[in-house]
Amino acid sequence: MNSLTVTTRDTDTDTDSLREDGQMPAVLYGRDTDSTPVQLRTAEFLKLWQEVGGSSIFKLEWDDDTKPALIQDVDLHPVTDQPIHADFLVLEEGQKVTVDVPVETAGTAPAVKNLGGLLVQVMRTVEIEADPENLPDVVEVDVTDLEEFGDQATVDDITSPDGVSILEDKKDVVVLIEEPEELEELEPEEDEEELDFEDIEVEGEKDEDELEGEGGEGESEGEEAAEGQEDRGQETGE
Repeated sequence: MNSLTVTTRDTDTDTDSLREDGQMPAVLYGRDTDSTPVQLRTAEFLKLWQEVGGSSIFKLEWDDDTKPALIQDVDLHPVTDQPIHADFLVLEEGQKVTVDVPVETAGTAPAVKNLGGLLVQVMRTVEIEADPENLPDVVEVDVTDLEEFGDQATVDDITSPDGVSILEDKKDVVVLIEEPEELEELEPEEDEEELDFEDIEVEGEKDEDELEGEGGEGESEGEEAAEGQEDRGQETGE
């Protein structure tokens, strides 16, 4: 079993200075244990938290005493997302505890394998009650009977170990099968005109008729200018 060592904390101690020193403040309490401020090494807490989460028992070593405990709550820094405070629930012999445990699916749903359906998990955790020594890390729900679109598995289908009571409504849906959405094929509208590339006029280009017209206009202007010069020459000669 994992263990964690804590020491009683002086409430006059500045918590920011404590964290700068690689430690974090915490509090422990229980049915027969008064609420007590403690402190511990942040690195040791992170290692324990990754291994036991909030649903596994560990040994809490505190002031020459050792008792089973659970991580009851963790406060995280809003920017770094690192733990800055923790609550520990000290357990007594014969005491039942209530915790949330993850739900995992067991098996393969035929509707997924044969029909291409989507397995949607509605509930990720369930609340359970059990003796500390019987607390499971996870509970499983069997999905091998989900054969058609719309089939569901409820809390009643979850396999719970001996000594574990699930506190959720038995009719609550845990997983269900959904039909995948089909993408509609895009078709052109009937009144949409087809684009004729021959009708596209590129800037700077002109058709042959326009070019010939411009050429003819240029020649006419030249002839008129020449005739005008001849007329002026004749008038001068006279």
